Amino acid sequence: MFGQKQRAFDKVDIRFLTYVLFSLTIVFYILALTGCISTSPGIPDLFLMKLEANSSDLTELRIGYYGMCLSQGADGPVICGQTYSVPADQLFGKFMSHNATDPGVQEDASTLLLIAKVIQTKIFYPLLAGSAGLFFLTIVALLLLKRYIKSVVPNAELKQKRLRLTLSIFRQYAFASALAAAFSTTQATGALNYSTTILPGSAGEITVTAGLPIQGLQWTIVGLLAIMHYSVSGMFSPNGGPMLPPPVGMPPPMMPPPPPPPPPPPPMR
Repeated sequence: MFGQKQRAFDKVDIRFLTYVLFSLTIVFYILALTGCISTSPGIPDLFLMKLEANSSDLTELRIGYYGMCLSQGADGPVICGQTYSVPADQLFGKFMSHNATDPGVQEDASTLLLIAKVIQTKIFYPLLAGSAGLFFLTIVALLLLKRYIKSVVPNAELKQKRLRLTLSIFRQYAFASALAAAFSTTQATGALNYSTTILPGSAGEITVTAGLPIQGLQWTIVGLLAIMHYSVSGMFSPNGGPMLPPPVGMPPPMMPPPPPPPPPPPPMR
């Protein structure tokens, strides 16, 4: 009796930990993907990289996965907006309509916007968005699995097996996509920073600065997904071990044969 109660409490602790991890991961996904989309507090600081024109101390452009923030001068306005689906020839009008009209500043801003558009769409692929989509499917599969575990509908056990396999696949691919996004962001920002400051013959007209906060968010998501893999396994595994998909192509285990029927009673005399 005491052992059963202890296992029940362990299950409650694992579920609580899993729900906390799910909530934190959702928040970090949202923060990482919405960087530089608006001027809300803290959002402009979540950028993949920052471009600064060395010809003047006025123009600075921050690049996120789907947005950009342009600022001109210490006292100038900061304009942020969604840019991923905006054509390159419309970016200048989108950001410069409310900014200064100094010709030198406009030229710097136009150059940075064109470069930033290429970086945003050709270098930083939104792998993190794909990981977020797979994470959402993981949540859906988890909820469906919990429903079928508690239900008594026909073929519930078969549906549970399929959902366990689906849940495991979604979790693994969400982790792999998040890991690829974190690695690619760290490597790409380091390479661009190196090419503009270290390589011989570089003009040095633009300074590239990596966005450390968003890299920290991405690596935190990777860590949370790794921990979540074992916490979700503990929710449904009877012995608390990892919930792994069944091996592909292996036959089901052989069941022992039923016991022979009892001998017939002796005839009555």
